[in-house]
Amino acid sequence: AEDMTLAHVGRMIELASSLDPRHYDVTLACGERFQHFVTKAGLRHTRIDSMSPTYFAERLAKGRAVHTQQLLERYVEDDLALLGRETPDLVIGDFRVSLGISAEVAGIPYAALANAYWSPASTLRFPLPDHPVVSLLGERAASILAEVVRPLTFKMYLRPYNAVRRAYGLAPLSNLMEMYTHGNWTLYADLPRLAPTRNLAAHHQYLGPVLWEPDVALPEWWHEII
Repeated sequence: AEDMTLAHVGRMIELASSLDPRHYDVTLACGERFQHFVTKAGLRHTRIDSMSPTYFAERLAKGRAVHTQQLLERYVEDDLALLGRETPDLVIGDFRVSLGISAEVAGIPYAALANAYWSPASTLRFPLPDHPVVSLLGERAASILAEVVRPLTFKMYLRPYNAVRRAYGLAPLSNLMEMYTHGNWTLYADLPRLAPTRNLAAHHQYLGPVLWEPDVALPEWWHEII
């Protein structure tokens, strides 16, 4: 799991905790920020490099690609080293898009957990990003501009990913939505009524909401505000 937000790690903790330890040997890989939640859940943790929340937020705020070629190259190397040590029968990833390359290179089945609005088959209108141009032009004008430039922008964001795929002898993907959902299986942590799709591929399935909350005490001020 990428741990620039707790949501990605939390969903992995919930799924891993649902497996019977008598039959499954589970290792959860993420950065150090949320390791204590993993160990508190009684799961084995191993560390992987993960982007910081600051980096993630800054790239989004400036409308720049989060997954640069340099970052993806480093991630794939880290993934392959981890997969070589753990030799898993199955990999499940949450926003760790590099696994769409590394698991394929390693020949290990991979299930990508994602939200259905990232599906290539999504019928939802893509939301207007939180970008400085919205404040400059206004929401209506920015929406029109976004519809015009989005195909070019998505193509630009996908270019580093395909460059790394080609470097490993893999076929490029056709659009950014595929990058976020690429795997042997794609599991959507959503409900079809809230995040509908059309003509969904057979290996894409709705898993339903993955609900998790940390086992921690409430803060002292909690009862003062309710």
